[in-house]
Amino acid sequence: TFSRFGGKPKVIPQSMLVVRGARYHKETIIELLTSEVPQAPYNPSPPVGAQEAALWGDFTARLEPINSEYDANAIQVMVNGKRVGYIGRELAKDLRPLLGERTSEFDCTIFWNGDPQADYQFYTVQLFS
Repeated sequence: TFSRFGGKPKVIPQSMLVVRGARYHKETIIELLTSEVPQAPYNPSPPVGAQEAALWGDFTARLEPINSEYDANAIQVMVNGKRVGYIGRELAKDLRPLLGERTSEFDCTIFWNGDPQADYQFYTVQLFS
C-alpha cells in the first residue's frame, strides 16, 4: 500500500494505478518477457482472454512524471528503462500531486498471451501498491 519515495512512504490507492497504452508498446513487452525475467513465485491462471501459452514476468515499474504539451499531469510507466504504458489522463490528474516531480517504484506484473500467430493479442501491465 506504499510507494517508495526515498524512504518516505506515501499511500497510493490501488485504484489509481491503472496502466493504459500497453498495446502501443507490444515490441517492448515481448522483448521484456522473452528475455530472462523473474517469474512469479506462483503460477497464476492466464488472464481472462489469454491463451494457455501466456507469458508473464514480475518487474519493478517506475512511474515518471513527464512534461507534455498535451497533458500537464502526464505519467509514463517504465520497466527496465523502457516505456510500457502510461497512467490515463483522468487518474493522472489525481496521482501526479501525490508523486510530485519524483519517480516512484511499484511491483509490476506484465502479461502477454504469448501466441504471435493469434489474431487477438493480449497485453497488460498491472501495478501493485
